[in-house]
Amino acid sequence: MQLTATDSQGLAQTITRTLQPQRVEITLATQPSGLSLLLNSRVITTPHTFTSWANYSLSLRAPDTQFTNSQTAIFARWANGAANTHVFNTPTQDATLTAHYALLPQTLDKRVWLAVLRER
Repeated sequence: MQLTATDSQGLAQTITRTLQPQRVEITLATQPSGLSLLLNSRVITTPHTFTSWANYSLSLRAPDTQFTNSQTAIFARWANGAANTHVFNTPTQDATLTAHYALLPQTLDKRVWLAVLRER
């Protein structure tokens, strides 16, 4: 940014300053670890740490269902209580945001488990 001030005699002085946003480290995680999330429509594998700017809005999505190690993982909740798809405003301090998943017992009928989760 440049600012030039001129006095009544025509003397001018210009000052140049570089303005930087407040940088914040954000870590996206899942429980269990290693699942995928969508960050601004981009698929990432957790845990994933990146630099954002304070008060910058991020679009987050935790898929309803994922498969890991021969098990089905069903989205249960975000640690901050938000919906599985939501806008997260970057805080002013480093933060970790975790999406929690329930692992289906391999012997349980997946349709029954999905119905139970939807009723919560």
